[in-house]
Amino acid sequence: MQSPYARRHQSGLSLVELMMVLAIGLLMAAVGTALTGAWVDQAAVRQSEAQLRQAVAELKALALRNAEGRPMGEAAAVLLNQPGQLCVLSGQPAQASCENARLQAQPSATVRLAGADRACLAMDSSGRLIDTQIGNTACGNELSYRVQRNKESLDGSLD
Repeated sequence: MQSPYARRHQSGLSLVELMMVLAIGLLMAAVGTALTGAWVDQAAVRQSEAQLRQAVAELKALALRNAEGRPMGEAAAVLLNQPGQLCVLSGQPAQASCENARLQAQPSATVRLAGADRACLAMDSSGRLIDTQIGNTACGNELSYRVQRNKESLDGSLD
């Protein structure tokens, strides 16, 4: 005969075990969500950098092509960087506008050229950067850039 105090065989999980499994699962989900956000931001930064490099390649091609026949020393092509927009134009536009642009891109990260949110690069027919003014935006010859989204950033030069 068995004692009334004998231990019975337990089946299933105890409340403590169930709570531990739930806590570990929630912790893993929280870490996974944070990492996913960082991966998305990093992908946006890399994609925006690729769009910037593509715009610079188009700028060089348009400047060397010089379809408008601009003399050396005048802008044959211009790259405008405005918040949320990159565009490449043939010739030297009067205003900093992307109207009639040969290439337009909407980067999903913030792009800063030479430390400014609004900047431009202008090239003459020999492919050299020149200093000029497009509307209120000064075009310089500094090729440094920063692409940033949330905590992810990438610094570089367009040499």
